[in-house]
Amino acid sequence: MGAVGRSPALNHCWVASRSAAVALEEARAEVSYWVLPAFRGRGVAPLALGAVADWAFDDVGFHRLELDHSTQNAASCREAIKAGFVAEGTKRAQALHLDGWHDMHAHGLLSSDARPDAATHSPSWRTPTV
Repeated sequence: MGAVGRSPALNHCWVASRSAAVALEEARAEVSYWVLPAFRGRGVAPLALGAVADWAFDDVGFHRLELDHSTQNAASCREAIKAGFVAEGTKRAQALHLDGWHDMHAHGLLSSDARPDAATHSPSWRTPTV
């Protein structure tokens, strides 16, 4: 996923992070996303996460998807929850960002968990905010 029409909204949404957190033998993978600033708060991340989860569970056969975000990023927490990911706890000083060590919220989604219906989402990401 890289562009929607002529306006790129999503920089990336993938299974496995740069640290390659995929455990095929355990049917588990990490998901990550980054929405371009002009499109944040418009429903792009939950829609992309839902599509990735559907593919990972229904087509590939994963059992569990994991998602971490900085505790300083409340918006990312809301997006993960909207996509059906359950908050599971906090990992202290887990990620080194440019401004130092960050505590990370851990979220998980199981193949057996209820997932939001993409048809009920009405993202307003077609036009960027200037």
